[in-house]
Amino acid sequence: MNLDALFLSWKVILVAYLVSTAGRGLVIFLVSGLLRRTREKIPWQWSVVLTWGGLRGGLPMVLVLSLAKDFPHRDLLVTMTFGVVMISILVHGMTVSPLLRWLGIVKGREHREAYEFARGKLQAANAALEELKHMSHVHFSSEDVRAHLKDEYQQRIEEEQGRIGDLELDRAEIAAQEAQWARRHLLLTEKNHVIDSFQQGILDQEVYDKLLADIDTRLLLLESGEKERTTKEQDSAGERG
Repeated sequence: MNLDALFLSWKVILVAYLVSTAGRGLVIFLVSGLLRRTREKIPWQWSVVLTWGGLRGGLPMVLVLSLAKDFPHRDLLVTMTFGVVMISILVHGMTVSPLLRWLGIVKGREHREAYEFARGKLQAANAALEELKHMSHVHFSSEDVRAHLKDEYQQRIEEEQGRIGDLELDRAEIAAQEAQWARRHLLLTEKNHVIDSFQQGILDQEVYDKLLADIDTRLLLLESGEKERTTKEQDSAGERG
């Protein structure tokens, strides 16, 4: 590609870039508007990201280079396409991350990861405290050692709880995540109980298969977000009723 041709055609390239970006945005927002009338709603932030994040360069270049050599204005079309692709990759590629943060789509991800890490440490520390109780029952270690370890783990728990309190968290999002974790844990508990019952001969094969299929279906719905959406729809139906 001749760089001089790119600089000489910068006005045409800029117009083509603006038209292609505006056209993509128009189509995306029109489709998003139609989807808002259905259950498959797309948040307006996603529409912005789809418009700005449409980094496509390979296909346009292949198409324009496949034009016949004697195609009218072929050189200009090749130059224009290459210029638009370069602007799209450089400008959009370098700004899509700040755009995601500005729109709030990845807002607080660092805090979210810190929260999950602190939460995991809390769970591990609480599990250790429960094991200390078991150690006291079987006289595995002296009372002084257990008391020292208990104080150590309780201090660790207080520190992690303090770190969580200092984080800038979306409380509604955290509450929803906690509810999902709790549901997943309970479903896995159900599944383990069913498996244990089958192995002990309490359940026959047919009932066992049906129960596992039911639990696996609920787990799949939970992971896909259908559970939350179904709950909201039921609440809305109840309010209308």
